[in-house]
Amino acid sequence: MKYVVLIVCAAGLAFGFQSGSGTSEDPYIISNTEELLEVNSDLSACYKLSTDLSLSEASPAILAPDTAPEDSSFTGEAFTGIIFGSGHTISGADISADSQYYCGLFGFIEEGGQVLNLRVRGSLTASGTVGYAGLIAGRNKGVISGCSVNADLSLSTQTSYTGFITGSNEGSIMRCRSEGSCLGGMQNIGGIAGYSTSDAAFADCLSRAVFDLSENPNYVGGISGYCFSDISNSFYNGSFQNSAHADKFGSITGKANDASITGCRWSESAGCQSYTGESHSTNPQNTFMLEESELGIRASYAGWDILRESVNGVSEIWRITPQGAKLYHSGIFEDFNKDGAVDIKDFAILAQYFPINHQSQTGLAVPCDGNFDGLLNSSDLIDFAESWLTGE
Repeated sequence: MKYVVLIVCAAGLAFGFQSGSGTSEDPYIISNTEELLEVNSDLSACYKLSTDLSLSEASPAILAPDTAPEDSSFTGEAFTGIIFGSGHTISGADISADSQYYCGLFGFIEEGGQVLNLRVRGSLTASGTVGYAGLIAGRNKGVISGCSVNADLSLSTQTSYTGFITGSNEGSIMRCRSEGSCLGGMQNIGGIAGYSTSDAAFADCLSRAVFDLSENPNYVGGISGYCFSDISNSFYNGSFQNSAHADKFGSITGKANDASITGCRWSESAGCQSYTGESHSTNPQNTFMLEESELGIRASYAGWDILRESVNGVSEIWRITPQGAKLYHSGIFEDFNKDGAVDIKDFAILAQYFPINHQSQTGLAVPCDGNFDGLLNSSDLIDFAESWLTGE
C-alpha cells in the first residue's frame, strides 16, 4: 500500500474564525477551544492550530460525532478535511463513554481526512458496551501522521476496538507515538490501534503503553490488537503486566491474520517473547526482540531511517538513545542538527532544500517539512522562523 498524503481541501463554509479561508494554502486558524468546536461547521475544510489548547470538558466525540452513538454503524458526518497540528497539544481530552460507539477527538475520519503533527493528552473511560474508541479517532480511514497521545485508558469488559490513537484503523498511521496505561477491555486493544483491516498500514510508530491484563482481555498488541494490515519499522517499548494467558497478546499485535509485519522491534522489558499471541498466514520479516543491552545500538534497527544516515532515506525519522529508538519529530522539529537550539546552523540546512516545493509520494515528510503536509514551502519557512525568533 502506498502512503500518499493528498493535500486537497475544499474552501469551507465554517464560521467564527479570525483568519483563514479553509483551503490548504490558507487554512482556518484555530486559536481557542471555541474555534476548535467550529470545525464541526465544515468537516471538509483545512485548519491549523496556532497554539496549545486545553479542553474543560469532552463529549464521547468532540469533532465529527455520530448522531446515534449507541448504534455500531456511523450515521453522522465524518471528517474529510485536514488538521495541521503544527506540533501543538490539545490537553484535557478526557473522554467518557457509556454504551456508545465512535469515541475520540474525532468520531470518524473518513478517506481524505488527515490529522497531522498533533499532540493529544487526556483519558478514556468506558463503561457498558463501547466500540471504536481512541484519543484521536474512534475510527480512521484517512491519514494520521506525526501525532502523539499521552493518556490513561480504563475500559469495561464489554469494550472492543480500542486504541490509544484510534479504535479501528482502515487508513494510514505514520510516525505516531503513544504513552500511558490501559486497564480492562474485552478484546482488540492496541498501543496505536485496537483493530486494523487489510486496507490499513502502520509505518514508523512507537508505543510505550503499559497494559494491565489482569482482566484477561483478548487480542492485545503493542501496536495493533487484531491485525490484518501492514506494520513496518515500528517499536513497542512498553510492557504487559498481570497476564494469565500468553496466547492472547503480543508485542506488535495480539492476533496477526494474513498480516505483513516487517522491520519491527520490541524491548525485552515488554514481558512478551513473541511479536503476536496468535498468528494465521503471517510470516514476519526482520522482526525480533531487543535485549536491554541492544536498545541503544544503531545496528539493532537495520533498515530504519535514522538521524544522520542516508542509506535508508533522508527523512530523519528515528533517533537512537540508550533507552531505545525514539521518533525524531517528538522533539523540536526545526532543530535539524539536533544540538538543542534553533539557529543559523539549522537555517543553513533548510536552505539546502528550500525552495523545492516538492510533494511527498510516500506520505512521509520531505526534509525540513515541519508541518507534515507533504510539501516544503513558505509555510515551513514561517514555522521555522517562529521557532527561531521565540528562542526554542
